Amino acid sequence: ADEMKFSSNIPACELLREKRKDKALIKISALEENSKASLSIRGLKLGGKSRMKVMAEVVDACRLSCDELTNRIIYFIDQGADMIDLGIPLESSENEVVRAVETARSAASVPLSIDTLDPVLINTALDSGIDIVLSLNSRNIDEVKDKMISNSAIGVVIPDRPSDIRSLFHNIDHARKMGITDIIADPVLE
Repeated sequence: ADEMKFSSNIPACELLREKRKDKALIKISALEENSKASLSIRGLKLGGKSRMKVMAEVVDACRLSCDELTNRIIYFIDQGADMIDLGIPLESSENEVVRAVETARSAASVPLSIDTLDPVLINTALDSGIDIVLSLNSRNIDEVKDKMISNSAIGVVIPDRPSDIRSLFHNIDHARKMGITDIIADPVLE
């Protein structure tokens, strides 16, 4: 309080809270800058000693207009999201996926992921510049491996069924044998 200039309009508790928040954010930034991470994508450190990251999902991204998708992405980033996930409805077309990825990329420079099990749509998203692929499992790894590798994409590997944890380990091993090196395991706990 000795270092602070108080206001006749703003309560002292609010001023002190803001000052403490600013100091905390500066400290977090310094810790993050010096942290060692397991992975990095678009300059964002993931895992290791880096801070926890927030991924915001845009549900049914292909059903939104370009303006709606852009506004939702900007809102999530303003709220603190570090990454944006594009949730892709089952009936989406390749053209809709391209439009969603291109719109998202023009709206933000943060890492983008796609959430679908469909290997055709995953490959389309990879061709369009997606950084992270959610939901790799035994039914799609073989079909997407080449584009995952050539695009240096991170793969989030899941079990074939939520209750089958052994399949998670099998899918991780299989992805590694296929040449996918940047892997995040997701046990999909229900």
